[in-house]
Amino acid sequence: MNRNRLFITLNRQREWQRCLLQGLCVKGNTVIPTLENGACVMITGSVDSTEHNFCWRNLQIDAELGDNIIMQVSAYASDNTAVSIDGRTVELDSFLMDGSVDAATRLEAVSGLFRPLFSNCFDGPIDLHGRYIWIKLDFVILERRELIINKLKLQIKGEQMVDYLPSVYREEDGENGFLTRFLSIFDSIFFDMDTAIDRLSQSLDYRIAEGDLLRYLSEWLCIEDVAYISEDRLRQRIRNTAEEYRFIGV
Repeated sequence: MNRNRLFITLNRQREWQRCLLQGLCVKGNTVIPTLENGACVMITGSVDSTEHNFCWRNLQIDAELGDNIIMQVSAYASDNTAVSIDGRTVELDSFLMDGSVDAATRLEAVSGLFRPLFSNCFDGPIDLHGRYIWIKLDFVILERRELIINKLKLQIKGEQMVDYLPSVYREEDGENGFLTRFLSIFDSIFFDMDTAIDRLSQSLDYRIAEGDLLRYLSEWLCIEDVAYISEDRLRQRIRNTAEEYRFIGV
């Protein structure tokens, strides 16, 4: 199976600093709230596919979202970074970062550009065309709960579930037909699981494994009291197990 899936990932401080943030702030390579309850918003800077009329397929959000937090995901795509706001043409990225205009005014001015995609889930189809795309995340915090945005992943290339159907279904449905969009919901679930299976041998490598998995592997070799032994010491014990068994004649 072809696992050549390519993503554009936003997960670094300099990328978050290009975002319009209200009620949120950048902390290291993550984004966290600055308030205990209420509404907060993030609009990313433009993401460039380098291709005109590019079809943006899927968005994955890596975030820690506590209970009683509502999330709405929207997006805007275009072949041009210029937009018309209040009768004048401006560069959208520059407008979003214009500190001379308060954040609430900027958010209201661009709200009509964005199309809702999905709510309260971390993965969904985009189905928008344009060289550039901007992602908007709206949060409503009903009470103080953990909220950490770690990264956003935009799929730009790769196989889809619909690719495995007979050609008659693909030809009839087209690139953005209902069946393609419906099956895209399961794309990341299936392919992430497929990737995890493909990397299973790496997960069972004691040199890489950590935490409970490393202790589980240690128990396979009858190493006792694994809960009280450091991970570095466990790896050393596993590495020396064959020699120890040879010494005692097992």
